[in-house]
Amino acid sequence: MSPSAGAAGAAYYVALVLPLGAACWVFPILSRCELGFGALNKTALTLAVGHLPSTVILVLMTAELARLSVRWLFPLAFMPAVLMLLWSLFTEPAFKKHGAGISTESEPDTSADNAESSE
Repeated sequence: MSPSAGAAGAAYYVALVLPLGAACWVFPILSRCELGFGALNKTALTLAVGHLPSTVILVLMTAELARLSVRWLFPLAFMPAVLMLLWSLFTEPAFKKHGAGISTESEPDTSADNAESSE
């Protein structure tokens, strides 16, 4: 293989990081926000660029799962759930930074306020 072919192949993989990374960010965003198609993809691309190290890790984990699933059928039974759990380690800090993280605090009880306002 010539060096230029190797460089072209490497450039191809580097160029795929952003579109694949944006696709990886779409579903975590969709689980937290109600956005239209254009706004969802724009937000995903913004997060993919803004959190590039996490995006690269998400893409590499997804590519490895795809490679394992092509080679063996068994990982398809449990790896999507494991992949989402691993993704959350990298996506949650980004969502907490931007105010869309999953909070563990219980919400205040507003039933007493609602009862008073209906009287």
